[in-house]
Amino acid sequence: MKRSWTQNMSSDSGVTYFQAGTLTIESKRPLDVDMDGENYRQTPSSIKVLAHHLSVLTPN
Repeated sequence: MKRSWTQNMSSDSGVTYFQAGTLTIESKRPLDVDMDGENYRQTPSSIKVLAHHLSVLTPN
């Protein structure tokens, strides 16, 4: 999947790609964490990937 959206990016695009099962976001001061256009919570915030919890439809 990574290749589908990173293959045309230059090395100076400013995008860093990584994979993780959990992620903690920290900041010097509390910042809003936006989740799909809605304020989800504030930093520090932990996010966990839930296996098999997202259905994705793709063309044949």
